[in-house]
Amino acid sequence: GAFPLHVTRIPQASSLREPNQAVVSRWRMDRGLDVVDKVEIDCLSLADFVSRNGLDRIDFIKLDTQGTELDILLGSPDELAKISVISSEVEFIELYKGQSLFDDIIRHLRPHGFRFVGFRELYTLDRTPKAKNVWAEAVFVNESADRPDEAAIAAGLILMELGFLQDGKWVLADSGCDPD
Repeated sequence: GAFPLHVTRIPQASSLREPNQAVVSRWRMDRGLDVVDKVEIDCLSLADFVSRNGLDRIDFIKLDTQGTELDILLGSPDELAKISVISSEVEFIELYKGQSLFDDIIRHLRPHGFRFVGFRELYTLDRTPKAKNVWAEAVFVNESADRPDEAAIAAGLILMELGFLQDGKWVLADSGCDPD
């Protein structure tokens, strides 16, 4: 359906969720997340996308939707079993009002068979050793036992391509493949 998009000064920070200025102002001084426009956009659920494209599985999905990543996944819970690997932006502070944070995502994905693998990218407030984490790109793998062999093989290879060599080898070994 149609949803309002909060267009921000930095276009790639635009979101269906309104920026949380009380938190953002502590992090960004450039006013990049100020809303400059609000437009209606048509959105498609993951279930509708899967159905329209005749997909029986999704080897890899990358989500970077400025605070609505978990909404996308939980909006189509039956589709989660079809996904092998998820790469998702996650936040550690509420940059957008009402968004899910990293621990919420783990808590909701785990019952669906997903295990957190690691971070590909981690953004902090500064480069000091104990800097405040703001956001990251987190990778999750579906460890459901009822996946077809092809999905497990795809998951293992994707993890390796993403730089998680040992995790990829474990997934391949668990699927009966020789990881070497």
